[in-house]
Amino acid sequence: MSKNSTVELPRVEPKSAILIDIDNNPFFIEKSDGILTINDILCNLTFENKISTNDVFLEENNISLLFCNYQNQSLEIARNKGLFVETNIHKILSLSSILLLTMNSHSNNMISLFGSPLLNKIHQEFMPKQQIELDPKCESIIRKAIKMTMKESCEDATN
Repeated sequence: MSKNSTVELPRVEPKSAILIDIDNNPFFIEKSDGILTINDILCNLTFENKISTNDVFLEENNISLLFCNYQNQSLEIARNKGLFVETNIHKILSLSSILLLTMNSHSNNMISLFGSPLLNKIHQEFMPKQQIELDPKCESIIRKAIKMTMKESCEDATN
């Protein structure tokens, strides 16, 4: 076979698909107004609240330990009241060991455990730095594309 030749792989149909039946899913309860809650949490699910050599620190703050406390609080709320999919996304994600970092958008429980200043520091420290300035060449191309789109949109609206 030559270096530049291409080979078409055979198409394979998937043998199984994951189907989620929200109507009959025991982990979701739909309230009468269409709000989904999660309240069927495994009894033995728990998060160990202990200091480890792998803990993440920011200055003198043990972020891992604080997050573990937050996970356990979220777990208690899920068991006692249920978690609303639309409003408790931070808590739901924490049960999967995901710390959602959104600047100035934290649950009250997160703020009471971490404090707003520390949450903002965590966000600044661990979120990737984004380039603020555009390359002048790219900026020119983007401006032209926007102008063309606006012109075409105006022409379509008047026709």
